[in-house]
Amino acid sequence: GRFTPCLVYAVNFGRDADTLASILGSVSGALCGARDIPNEWIERVEASNPVRQRTLADGLLAAVRH
Repeated sequence: GRFTPCLVYAVNFGRDADTLASILGSVSGALCGARDIPNEWIERVEASNPVRQRTLADGLLAAVRH
């Protein structure tokens, strides 16, 4: 429920902020799923990256389950 403010804080923390935000985002995503990620953020990543993140995540999940 507090994904966005926590991640924004982590990104702006300074020092090794990219690593901190990456870890926080990964753990939060694993615990809460994509529902807490703002749609605008998802759309921006998808528009700027040829790798379809949802397809990649679904494939990783399928690999872990089998």
